[in-house]
Amino acid sequence: REFAGFTPCEQRYIKRSLNAAESMTLEQVIELEAYNMMQCSATDDAREVLRAAREGREPKYRGY
Repeated sequence: REFAGFTPCEQRYIKRSLNAAESMTLEQVIELEAYNMMQCSATDDAREVLRAAREGREPKYRGY
């Protein structure tokens, strides 16, 4: 299923986090999520979200 409103990077990491959470402690999941957020915030898509918000339009994701 698709997560509307999230970048492709965010979608991938959300799925990974949900799967990993079944076998990890809460502390490990929080650490994993912090890592995932850092990875996604460094993508072109993350910068596109900011540009689109400034320009008042919907972002156009490219998948990286």
